[in-house]
Amino acid sequence: MSSATRTRQLFLHTGALLFCVLYTLAVCGSLFGDVIQIQNKLYQKMNPPVDPDMTNFSDISHSMVSMFQILMENNWDDILYTTAAGCGNGSKVFFVFSFI
Repeated sequence: MSSATRTRQLFLHTGALLFCVLYTLAVCGSLFGDVIQIQNKLYQKMNPPVDPDMTNFSDISHSMVSMFQILMENNWDDILYTTAAGCGNGSKVFFVFSFI
């Protein structure tokens, strides 16, 4: 087996593993989307505490993009604090676990 073939297989397996991890975290993170929508309904007349466009945990595809942003350290702290405002301190444990 040539080194180019082994390198392709390594990238393929690493990409598949990364996709599985992102999908698993996105499914867990999509639970926050429902809480954020409920929280925004409570504060509909006032300014909602959490911006659902910024957190993007409303469905699996937006959740995967948000988890990719967190893993790439792109505004992960903004996503953490806005989700914690709507979901409480339990969401901080999820973000620390996903960041590690």
